[in-house]
Amino acid sequence: MSLIGIFNCRWSYMPGLISAQLLIIGAYFSSLLRNGANYLISINEQSKFIKYVVLSAFINIIGNYSLVHLGYGINGIAISTVFSSFLLTTLLWFRIYKSFDFDTIKILRSLVELYFPIFIMIIIGRLLLYIFSMPVLELKSSVIILLVALMIYICLLMIIPNYRLKICSIIKKTN
Repeated sequence: MSLIGIFNCRWSYMPGLISAQLLIIGAYFSSLLRNGANYLISINEQSKFIKYVVLSAFINIIGNYSLVHLGYGINGIAISTVFSSFLLTTLLWFRIYKSFDFDTIKILRSLVELYFPIFIMIIIGRLLLYIFSMPVLELKSSVIILLVALMIYICLLMIIPNYRLKICSIIKKTN
């Protein structure tokens, strides 16, 4: 294949772009699983974790089937996968916080704090796309959006005390 053929086909990935973006969001939830699963195993509650995995897998399968038949295609599969990752992570961390005798309000606050970074990034990303109204696929606009989003993200994380302490300690270590 010639270089011209490669450049003519550069937009061939567009149908999967939205599903890839959704799966990146789901990867955030999946990244929160390992420590929680290790904790449940260490307190001999691995059977709870297995039940949560089976439940979320079942919901993912039903969601995939339903959304594909409703016409959402690959994006429906991504939506179902993200939802099941979110559900599994929520069930896991809810159980962990319950093992520390947190009341329901404290558990919900902890879950919001746990999910705060990804929710903020979604909001910032959508807001920046709206404000700049630039095509996302141009390298220059993508870099500008990424840098502005990163600055806003760090500023917003400074609002939460736990994150503020972590960010300040990282800054102190680099100086």
